[in-house]
Amino acid sequence: MIMPNLYFYSSLCPDTPPFDAVLQELGLECEAIDITESMANLKRFLQVRDTADAYASLRGTLSVGVPMLITDEGDYVFTPDELKACFSKYSQST
Repeated sequence: MIMPNLYFYSSLCPDTPPFDAVLQELGLECEAIDITESMANLKRFLQVRDTADAYASLRGTLSVGVPMLITDEGDYVFTPDELKACFSKYSQST
């Protein structure tokens, strides 16, 4: 079973709108989770952040680590530039 793209973000984070713009530009479908909308969403994000190797360098830095997309291929994408590069890579391989 292929997992959907999973997008963790905060509606309060200034980095979210530029990331959203690239998601829309690329036409990506994803399950979007606003970590500041509910405790359940925050806990779901913290489980990922506290265990994923992609977050190892962020732990202990007081950086939240959103916005962030986990692709259906399992890649962790943290910036709009990474997002563009990641999905141009996928479109070239198909």
